[in-house]
Amino acid sequence: MPSKFDFISPDILLREVDESQVPNEVTDDGALIIGQSIAGPAMKPVKIKNLNELYEVFGRPQSGKSNATDIWRDGNTKLPTYGLYAAQAWLASETSPVTFVRLLGEDQASSKQGGSYVKAGWTLDHAASTTIASNKLAYGLFVAPSASTGAANGTLAAIIYTSGAALALSGTIAGTTSTTTASAGVMINSDSTSGQPNTFKLEVHTGPATSESFTFHLNDNIQDGFIRNVLNCNPQKLTSTNQAATEKYFLGESHETNVKEIVTDTSSSAGKQVGVLLPLASGSAYWADQRREATAAKAGWFINRNPNPTSGYASYDLLNADKLFRLISLHDGEWFQRNYAAVIQDLKLGTVTSPDSTFTVGIQNLESGLIEETFTGCNLNENSEDFIGRRIGTQFQTWDQTNDKYILKGDYPNVSDYVYVEMSDAWKAGLSDTFALPFGFYGPARPVGFTLKRESTGPQLHGDGTNAGVKSTATITYTAGMQNGDKLTITHPALGDFVVNFVNDAGGSTETAFTSQTANVNQQSDATNSTLTATRVIVLLNKIPGYSAVTGGAGVVTFTADETGPYWTVTYGTEVDGSSVQALPTPTAGTDTDDTVHAFVDDSKSSSLAIGHTAANAFINTHLSNVTSSYKFPTFRLTETGTKNGGNYRKEDYFGVRHARDNDANTSAIFEGKDYKDIVRALPASLDIFASNGTSTETAFVFSLDEIIEDTSGKYYYSSGSHAAQTAVTSNSGSKNLLETQKVKQFRAPFFGGFDGVDITLVDPFSSAIALSGKNETSSYAYYSVNKVIDLVSDSEIVQYDVVSIPGLTNTALQRELIENTGDRGDALAIVDFDGGYLAAHENSGTQVLPTVSGVISDANTADYNSSYAATYYPPVRLGGLDSGLVVPSSVAGIGVLAQSDAASGAPWFAPAGFNRGGIRRLGGNNGPRVAQATENLNKADRDDLYQVNINPIANFPGEGTVVFGQKTLQQTPSALDRINVRRLMIYLKSRVGAVARTVLFDQNVRATWNRFKASAEPILADAKSRFGVSEYKLVLDETTTTPDYQDRNIMYAKVFIKPAKAIEFIAIDFSITRSGIEF
Repeated sequence: MPSKFDFISPDILLREVDESQVPNEVTDDGALIIGQSIAGPAMKPVKIKNLNELYEVFGRPQSGKSNATDIWRDGNTKLPTYGLYAAQAWLASETSPVTFVRLLGEDQASSKQGGSYVKAGWTLDHAASTTIASNKLAYGLFVAPSASTGAANGTLAAIIYTSGAALALSGTIAGTTSTTTASAGVMINSDSTSGQPNTFKLEVHTGPATSESFTFHLNDNIQDGFIRNVLNCNPQKLTSTNQAATEKYFLGESHETNVKEIVTDTSSSAGKQVGVLLPLASGSAYWADQRREATAAKAGWFINRNPNPTSGYASYDLLNADKLFRLISLHDGEWFQRNYAAVIQDLKLGTVTSPDSTFTVGIQNLESGLIEETFTGCNLNENSEDFIGRRIGTQFQTWDQTNDKYILKGDYPNVSDYVYVEMSDAWKAGLSDTFALPFGFYGPARPVGFTLKRESTGPQLHGDGTNAGVKSTATITYTAGMQNGDKLTITHPALGDFVVNFVNDAGGSTETAFTSQTANVNQQSDATNSTLTATRVIVLLNKIPGYSAVTGGAGVVTFTADETGPYWTVTYGTEVDGSSVQALPTPTAGTDTDDTVHAFVDDSKSSSLAIGHTAANAFINTHLSNVTSSYKFPTFRLTETGTKNGGNYRKEDYFGVRHARDNDANTSAIFEGKDYKDIVRALPASLDIFASNGTSTETAFVFSLDEIIEDTSGKYYYSSGSHAAQTAVTSNSGSKNLLETQKVKQFRAPFFGGFDGVDITLVDPFSSAIALSGKNETSSYAYYSVNKVIDLVSDSEIVQYDVVSIPGLTNTALQRELIENTGDRGDALAIVDFDGGYLAAHENSGTQVLPTVSGVISDANTADYNSSYAATYYPPVRLGGLDSGLVVPSSVAGIGVLAQSDAASGAPWFAPAGFNRGGIRRLGGNNGPRVAQATENLNKADRDDLYQVNINPIANFPGEGTVVFGQKTLQQTPSALDRINVRRLMIYLKSRVGAVARTVLFDQNVRATWNRFKASAEPILADAKSRFGVSEYKLVLDETTTTPDYQDRNIMYAKVFIKPAKAIEFIAIDFSITRSGIEF
């Protein structure tokens, strides 16, 4: 009732007092599961309410029994996700939520890393060597249209990683018709007999006399012979513990869509392309160094329109456009970028009276084309309710390594399930364009392109120009005709001596062609004529590959290398000049350009399969190829002219990225080019895909609607540079015309750069038997990552749960950390695993080793745990149904039996064991994993031995199925708390009564408060008694517990005495057989 009335004069006050409000439903805290998944936020707890939500956020459990061979592109389908099976089992009971923590790779603070610390991610070390077994490289296969002379533009076609192998392309050398080799660093003609363009023969050498040969092409429309169907695409085959059959190489990225666009569309006949294998490195940075922490994918910065499109177009540079914002995935790692893109649509320019330009942000599923999440009417005005940051959310968490906790940053709570918004520095500083509107976006950074020239020992870069290099030049002067028997010798750096003999021949005054690199100048009647001699020498010298000769005046020959570089410095061989009329001054030495330092290819390594070098350490040898090729690193295809089924785009289509072939009419076919997955990948650890460094990397493109052109048929396409050239719509008629009249107002942008931060050469990068064995938090990212999560969830104020488990973790030190932290919390039960000698097939070279009773008992005795806050089970169980044959850790069964016991009994204090509540045909409930059987049939003696060391048996009973047949905790001291049901009863009571206690915290420490506390706590205890959790209880809170001394110290002290109800575990029944005549 109101206690105060503001009556001044007579009046009637009518008020409502709503006492019908439904109180918030009290739900159990549920289980916390730590494990691996294919998707989802990583290294932070995420509460999941039901199975559908689990599958949407983290993906479905996978058994690891996939037949997939392209692990590089499809992801780690060989990994059994035990944690997700446990989460599925818990949620199948529909009793309480799961908090799931996904494991990815993170690094210890650099100051705490030991000398041999294994960093997050993976590496092959880049050890180029002439010893094949020591050769570890990422080879780039670069292809280009072939040309007999002149230049061709090519692309990186594939990257092949080796560890203990050397690669070579086999075939005819480019620029020749019959000279063959098998080498890296040499341009090789594609196979002209295959019928397919871009067909090459690759040799993989694993020893001096051991090699394999593979013939492949780069057209994924024809699967037979396609490179990804020919070469090994599974990096896990590098590691012998994963499977019995191993390889010394794997195919990583391949860029067949870019090859089609850049090479095949230019030269489509078989044999009309050239390929070269080059090591991908630059100084100390190398492509196979992928050591970095897990990273979330990001979209490129969205940029503003040109505010003055019809007058400022000539000087407009998209790289100087105002950055507005970007979207960052809430899902860590690589999965999100392979499956989603951002769309900006419904662009509407503001007006003088309503200046806030508006737009819609959507998240598009790349496979289905559906927009799964939409935020309409967003703007860039922070004072508006429709501000993009407020609509989508800007909050994210960063880890404070000093204080070992997450710090929440960002002003606006996350509304999107997929992304959050980062506003740019330009936006924060204040935009000059009142009507700012996202009109385009930055593409990813990529390594700069380079040129292979026939003059040099290595690759040359386009456009640096700091030092253009010098072409070697020689001046040969004749003061008279040469005598019979004289000669001039030019030593070619690759082909050897070219000899010009001077003869007085009755055949006439002329020169002969070179035969075996020897030619004659015939001087029958003009032996004294210096001009004629020089003219005939010029004709011959022009036939030497790589050089040109012209007249430098009467009797003077100017002989110059075609290209810059010391390799082509003119060199004379043996000279014969009987009358001293041939002057050969020292030639000008050639010098290379200095722009090779920025090319992400390496010419400073030696290789056993790179031939014909003048320097011992020169990898690349292109001087035999009369071809100059320029190469670019791949990027996304855009909505350029002719790229939609050979035509252009309707105004309703999405502009921007559309990574598909020209003949694909599907407007949502962004994902049709499967190499999209390789372009969105993060760059090597030394490079940042999110920002160009201006030297070794460049921004691949900047897309903008300001560069949309309308064709003559009323369709549209993107053309880079068209705005400045005044051929784009906006540079002629402005932004408003494009959006409102032409109605082109939507585009699509990719996410890229996400990284899992794990060792891809292991099936299980967190395997206790391999990745964690012998490690600690200062020596291994894997150990540190697991330990970090254990510490993170140890704080009950951060995350609440009453059961915790890391299925499959058997590392004793990490287990002990989990058990001790759980005991310190005092509000949960940890379910742990002993390995007992178990090795999964991927931990033992393809052969599974099942655990034994003696092995698991030995593990228990060695670990010597003594805690009522932990429990364990044995043996593992084998699943059935779609997961048939998968062996999952016993903790998965333990999690499932706890969940289904809670569902069946409605309370946690009933023993989760036996035929009533311990049967586990379906873990957790009808939608849980199906159990086929325990991996070992335990007899009575086995069960007794296990129970004596506090291991709960899982037994196969004929006619009953698989049953959990024990409920002990790992407490060694006999007490009521050595049983799971009692420990969980205490966890339940402490949690509920503790919640009541928090309601009186900071209230007056007087009897009225005590009574209020007891009035709320008593029903909890009474309920537990009525439902057979306790047989008796007593709650004491008065002056005998909260004494005056305690009151003076601000302490309220209560005591709760309970007698827990015990479960029946042993039954003794005597059957007495009596004599006849005894009456009952």
